[in-house]
Amino acid sequence: MKEIEGIWQEAHRIQAHECDPFGFVRPIVIADILQEGASNHAIYRGFGFDDMLKEGKLWVLSRIEITFLELPKWRDCLKLKTWVKNYQRSFSHRDFEIYNASGECIIKATSLWVMIDHANRRPTTIGTVAEKMPAFPEKHGIERSPVRVKAVSTEKPYVFGVRYGEIDLNNHVNNTKYLQWAIDSLSEEVWQTHRLSSITANYLTETRLKDKVEVHTITEQEGEGLCVFTSLTNQNQGKNACQIETHWVPAHKEYASKSAAKA
Repeated sequence: MKEIEGIWQEAHRIQAHECDPFGFVRPIVIADILQEGASNHAIYRGFGFDDMLKEGKLWVLSRIEITFLELPKWRDCLKLKTWVKNYQRSFSHRDFEIYNASGECIIKATSLWVMIDHANRRPTTIGTVAEKMPAFPEKHGIERSPVRVKAVSTEKPYVFGVRYGEIDLNNHVNNTKYLQWAIDSLSEEVWQTHRLSSITANYLTETRLKDKVEVHTITEQEGEGLCVFTSLTNQNQGKNACQIETHWVPAHKEYASKSAAKA
């Protein structure tokens, strides 16, 4: 891990336990890599979790958009690059790129982080954070800010209780778990015949241990691919905790052949 002219870089090798049945990395793993890279960079520059907690503040992820140009496979060696794009009063944009061993950019992402008060969980000013690391407003993983995802509702949502293994050190559901819940709500046919090309998530409210979650999923045809909207509702609060939009394209030949062999 190292920083070069304000750009954080770290390597990751895809392990077997991080892959789906066809040998391709699970999307939640990429989300974990992005989140960990952002955290490591913030720690290096002095505004990580422990630093902010001393000031009674926390960073929370508000929105993220990830574009998959190519899905990494088992044993692939990846290089993550991440940087702060800008600072506003209470939020900051951070972008990402992931490269394969050949130096090709295969994954791009952009994210919106909000600084909140640890006690009342409301947005607060970033303060001196902007003085600790340069921002690169002209450098983009994805040029636009993560978009707002529409809410959807179904008559018979899948309902389950939040479990211990889904709670993180902030004592709430980790943001990557919502992505997994959304993907798990899809039929087997979707992930056997399609490849995820992009995912956008809006995080709206916290979900905690034993809360009941409703999963509402609507799938729309999009040319030869699919567009899926998922709303994850915290039943205890009566509010949407997260809204997710995923886009799926027909699986390329390599992926499809492995799917057929495993089916």
